[in-house]
Amino acid sequence: MEFVIIATVVLVLAMCLGADFVIVPIMFIVFLVVLLLVIFGFFVYSAVKLTGTKSVKGKFVRFGRAEGKKFDTAFYKVNDSEYPNVFPCEVVMRSKIYIPDKVCRLRYDGKRNEVF
Repeated sequence: MEFVIIATVVLVLAMCLGADFVIVPIMFIVFLVVLLLVIFGFFVYSAVKLTGTKSVKGKFVRFGRAEGKKFDTAFYKVNDSEYPNVFPCEVVMRSKIYIPDKVCRLRYDGKRNEVF
């Protein structure tokens, strides 16, 4: 719904500024290409970050807000220490994704003291 409103506002602004009707689909395609490049950049960044981590086994412990984070994250226990997950936790299928006392393979980032 928000997307339709944003697209309508952009279309009206483009028309008010004198843009031709043909330019609007081109602007939309350029926006999609930029969005895809940002997503690809995030993927590459995450892949590079994963190469500097080591594989560990840990168990899900609890949900909480990590220091400096705005969203709840899952905490895992690895070798008697708790580490937050890098990404925010899922809201919708928590009981199926985060199973307490189940051993999981994690990737530990020693520089940030976080797990993937």
